[in-house]
Amino acid sequence: MKNNEKLGARPETQGEYEKLFTDEDIDRLFGEIESYYIDPEKCQSCGICARKCPVDAITGTKKSPYIIDQDKCIKCGTCLESCPPRFSAINKHLSRLFD
Repeated sequence: MKNNEKLGARPETQGEYEKLFTDEDIDRLFGEIESYYIDPEKCQSCGICARKCPVDAITGTKKSPYIIDQDKCIKCGTCLESCPPRFSAINKHLSRLFD
């Protein structure tokens, strides 16, 4: 299962959660924070990313670039995967919290 599928899962018990992530996964997830941004120069306002976002963190209109609400975003990468390659409007930024 890919990380974006794991992050979108809603486990109901501690045991279900522990099956999704190893200790190494947790260390990596909390040590590195991915952020996704839409390049307004490349965005063609097609809306595919917004329709695919599992938490409705992307907004926009047909005539203006879409925007990712960082407070709602769960950092799953679905937007990056769904943006048509001919546009490549989604950028991924990786930040290290600690070394």
